[in-house]
Amino acid sequence: MKNFYSHKTYLKVRDFILKKKLIKEQSKVIAAVSGGADSVFMLFCLLGLKKEFNFDLAVCHFNHMLRKEADSELKFVEELSRKLNLKFYSDRGDVEKYAREKGVSVEMAARVLRYNFFDRLLKEGKGDIIALAHNLTDSVETFFLNIERGTGIRGLKGISARNEQIIRPVLCLDKDEIRKTLENFNIEYKVDESNFDNKYKRNLVRNVLIKDLKSVFGVKFEKSFKSLFENVEASISAQGFFIENFLKDKAFIDENGARIKKDILLNLPDNVFFELMLFVFERVSGSTYKISKRLLEELFEWVKIQGSSKRALFSDKSFFAVKTKDYFYLVKKDFFDGFSFKLLLPGEYSIPLGYKFVVEKTHEFVLSSQNSFVILNKLFFNSSLKIGRIDFGKDYIVRKGKKVENLNRFLKKRGLSDFERKTAFVLKRENEVLFIPHVAVSETLKNIENSGDLIKVYMKDCLG
Repeated sequence: MKNFYSHKTYLKVRDFILKKKLIKEQSKVIAAVSGGADSVFMLFCLLGLKKEFNFDLAVCHFNHMLRKEADSELKFVEELSRKLNLKFYSDRGDVEKYAREKGVSVEMAARVLRYNFFDRLLKEGKGDIIALAHNLTDSVETFFLNIERGTGIRGLKGISARNEQIIRPVLCLDKDEIRKTLENFNIEYKVDESNFDNKYKRNLVRNVLIKDLKSVFGVKFEKSFKSLFENVEASISAQGFFIENFLKDKAFIDENGARIKKDILLNLPDNVFFELMLFVFERVSGSTYKISKRLLEELFEWVKIQGSSKRALFSDKSFFAVKTKDYFYLVKKDFFDGFSFKLLLPGEYSIPLGYKFVVEKTHEFVLSSQNSFVILNKLFFNSSLKIGRIDFGKDYIVRKGKKVENLNRFLKKRGLSDFERKTAFVLKRENEVLFIPHVAVSETLKNIENSGDLIKVYMKDCLG
């Protein structure tokens, strides 16, 4: 194997990783290995770079349960990982069953289940980067498939070298280069016979269209796409620069989703709205894979309709679009999950979508006429205080000397939409809601003693 690490294809991958800054020192990389030529080649490349780049390397394999060879491929990858002394993670999923239940194609079902597996590995801390073995040939195939789907400019860049925590280290090579290198060094790999079945559209593109184009333009036809992809990506990057500056102080985007001032969207031309949404969605999810022109057109019309509402963007309900009186939101489904933390010390506590709870010392005991802050004494602050979502049915607030237990109705009367009620962050002690920023303060705090060191708590919005 010594000569493998001086071979031109390996050196191309090394240079590509450095140029694209795909792997940082001390990263925890998990190579997704199917057993096929591309992923086996990628694994050996990463193994060679492991010491030089100082990163941890493990292997994962997802069994789609679609072919009779699937179990033998799992065993092959597991045994290869053992020989290379690498940690190995695996999972399986019934792709055909999932496709039937969700009403999606087998290809889409396989992708969803596979990426769910990757997400679990990342969330469990097994790694911080997943390496996929997509190559230049795959990128060219994707280009033609995107044209057939009626893509915009983003679909013309092929496959990206990085999407958030997903990297593609061998994207600089085509399939023939990879296969010939493995055969040259007698490195074993598995052949997926389904790649030759032209009932799948991608296989038709690979086995018929690209083959015919090579007969016209020559065997190096795929190489000509490199400059096209780079030029398109540069244009998208330049466009993103201007969109980002346009959204400055008007939007906040993080891993949970995006919050945008609704008034700036209402007067945009449709094509500008479309590009802005694509930019935002790519920032939130790392891809615009599921976004169609029809969906963008529907969103454009929906945003302009008055009133607050929420809609699922996809059949799997992985993303939601929400509009309230002042904002447009694009959020992941887990944004609605519980979220809480204790207040232990003065400081700033970040919560999703550009808000912060600020806890600071003060010498003044005053009441806020706008319910924009609360004052606590130090003794009270040291009790079990936390920031979290309202637990409807359990939580309450004290008003006019009584417990108000129907907080859903309480907030609805104060003009909060269903989305705002379910996602509001409040100051709580056990099941008592003490402070709902800009909405209400519990009488428990209004009657607090003005003694000892005082603490001021309020919520700050990065959008003003």
